[in-house]
Amino acid sequence: ENTCCLSEGLKLLIKMILKKEEAELFYKLNWALLFYVNQKYKIIPNLNSPNFQGQNMEDVDKLSDKWYSHPEIIGSFINENPFNFNQEELKIIKSWKNAVRDDFFILSHLKDYTIFLRSGEKEDKPKTYAVIGLYTEIKDIIPFEPYYVKTMILPFKGKIVYHGALNGYSINFGGGFKGTLKRDYQKAINKFGLILSLEESISEKEESDEGLLKFYLKNEANRVEYADDIEEILKKKPPLLNIYYRELGKANAKKIKKRFSELGIGNGWFAILEDVIIASGNNEEEILNQLNNLISEEKKEHVHLFKYENKHLKDK
Repeated sequence: ENTCCLSEGLKLLIKMILKKEEAELFYKLNWALLFYVNQKYKIIPNLNSPNFQGQNMEDVDKLSDKWYSHPEIIGSFINENPFNFNQEELKIIKSWKNAVRDDFFILSHLKDYTIFLRSGEKEDKPKTYAVIGLYTEIKDIIPFEPYYVKTMILPFKGKIVYHGALNGYSINFGGGFKGTLKRDYQKAINKFGLILSLEESISEKEESDEGLLKFYLKNEANRVEYADDIEEILKKKPPLLNIYYRELGKANAKKIKKRFSELGIGNGWFAILEDVIIASGNNEEEILNQLNNLISEEKKEHVHLFKYENKHLKDK
């Protein structure tokens, strides 16, 4: 038992040491680049070494803005290599061409990372990022969510880290706006997934509209809140009508199963079209045979089949 606890303690210690080493490497490279930028633009006067401790964060942010808006600076830095970095270190700096500087919503803190949402207001499609802290966990800096910040996120050794301060905005979020964030989050997850790295190009998932439609139809509250979004998807992709009707039937089947239980209905298979049961039988094959005589082939694509088991009868 003691050996097990010691092993876990050693694992934690090793993790902390590795994290400290990674943080030191990040700041060594990042401060070198910022120092190089400052030599070109003279934003911080009398800066004689790549050390930004105690510097005004607004000035450091101005330097970040410079290399973000002029990514060719990274190429110049790599070509000159003024600090004689090795190839692995230069590769990390080169990856910072993929950095993202914007406003983000901090949505939630999970075990290994914090979820940042880049809203769709400035771009057509919102995206979510898994961001980690280096020296300090983000949840220890911003313990509550949602929180609106301006910062830069950038790739580092297969992860996403934030650079500089998390400049927050003092905003109170009402229930309606939280609903909007939830919708943007779901859109982002369905279209791009949770983005874990910035080192490769981010591509949109295929069939993302299908996943989004399923989310919108998940329950009655969603169907009301996202009615316009549902209509927009169906106009854009009419073939998804089959998904629409089946998901609608699936949602209504949950309510029907609950009612069956209350009424003591026995076991069986059922076919539901929208909110109407149109067939029932002892097995799936029996249901399908009934549907052949009831509705057209096109309408059959709209039907949801479900099996109901009365647990009380089963126990008896």
